[in-house]
Amino acid sequence: MKIDFKNTKFFTVFITVFYILGILSSFYNQRILYCFTAFLILIFLIFFSNLSHKKIIILFLLFFIGVARAGKFQQTKDYYLNDIEISGKVITSVDINLKNNKLKFYLKSNNEFLNNEKILISLDFIPELQDKIKIGNYIKLKGKLRTPKPSTNPYQFDYKNYLLNNDCHYILYGENNSINNTDTVKFGKNYEDSWYYILRKFENARESILKVHAENIKSPRLEILGGIVFGDETINPDEEINENCKSSGLR
Repeated sequence: MKIDFKNTKFFTVFITVFYILGILSSFYNQRILYCFTAFLILIFLIFFSNLSHKKIIILFLLFFIGVARAGKFQQTKDYYLNDIEISGKVITSVDINLKNNKLKFYLKSNNEFLNNEKILISLDFIPELQDKIKIGNYIKLKGKLRTPKPSTNPYQFDYKNYLLNNDCHYILYGENNSINNTDTVKFGKNYEDSWYYILRKFENARESILKVHAENIKSPRLEILGGIVFGDETINPDEEINENCKSSGLR
């Protein structure tokens, strides 16, 4: 029985499959293996479907477009720089991990050699930083700039690929005492600043709501409220609450 590719749903599925295969071949650095897999799938389709030669060429081209696109994101310079000053715009809310005592957020750099690069900033957490680091703030800070290393085990979680999926190529391990606010976004200045201005207003509204609830709800229930209502992933509940959430299907 042949697969009927006159049904556009079938062809759309295979377009997606071949494109994803191309991307995965670059991320896992297994281009030959994935190319051979794509070739075998095409051979199967030639014999067991009414797929035209034009569509076969389209599928193979999409595979190589996926390879090229993923490879483009991986073409980054390796940096191992100490005591470097980075300036730019905060583009995400802070992610606080109290267990590791770390605070992280993404910064869009405006440095000459890292212009418009998205950089993950990692700092030791102190409460005072939350007032300095807000979406839309322009800041300067010093630290150690690093290019994340790929996993040596092909079956292990690859943090570099995780960052690449978030369009981030570099990590800055910052010095807390070096952070300075230089400016903040203004609505109407340009499209990008206007967008982050709106995001900042949403962030301020969320914090205001949580402050009102904080008068009647205590930790850790307050943090859980923020997680459920606002999707806040920075909460660090204790083991008992973790188990209760798992039992209820919330985690």
